[in-house]
Amino acid sequence: DERLIAKLQLSICETLLDVSEYTGSGSSNNTPEKIELLDECAICLSSLLQTSKFARQFIISPSSSSPLNISELASASMNLSSSKARRYLAKACLSIFEHDDENDDDGAFDISKWIQSNFINDILKNCTIAMKEMTSVSFAPAKIHGAAYLGASCVRALRLRTIRDNDSSELVASCYTESTELITLFGRGILHTDEVIGQACAGGLRIAFSY
Repeated sequence: DERLIAKLQLSICETLLDVSEYTGSGSSNNTPEKIELLDECAICLSSLLQTSKFARQFIISPSSSSPLNISELASASMNLSSSKARRYLAKACLSIFEHDDENDDDGAFDISKWIQSNFINDILKNCTIAMKEMTSVSFAPAKIHGAAYLGASCVRALRLRTIRDNDSSELVASCYTESTELITLFGRGILHTDEVIGQACAGGLRIAFSY
């Protein structure tokens, strides 16, 4: 029932947003109980988006009652205080990217429309900017960790889409330029002195080249 799915998704998203407000990096509210709730919300949302087309459409084409759109979901996957929640929200984004919910009425798939509606190029650029911060003196491991998993999800979705639907448009080329730079940063990041970043970059490479 679509109404039940909408209510469930609304509750999960609202709880996720409410808890994330009070569990920022270094916050005194960063209690194990709240982090666990954040993790469980991310896991539930990821599962819901993986299994329900209606739930994905609720994010892709949000109504006034929807608390999250795809850009906000991507932002949360880079900025939440929990590494587990960040990974699962990146997985949630991947579920949206990889399902054929953007087909036209005649069943045809328009890859340029897909890139635009899912903000693929913008997300790739944001992830690349965040990943470059790992070379600075004062870097934020959490954001870089999130950018690695989210960016890798974009690269994988783009790579598999263009295998199926060959397109040489300028927009696709721009996405591949960003993807190439991101992959290069993953390779460099594997040897980073911060273990969290090194593992995230290794995970990013695994996701980006997976099927």
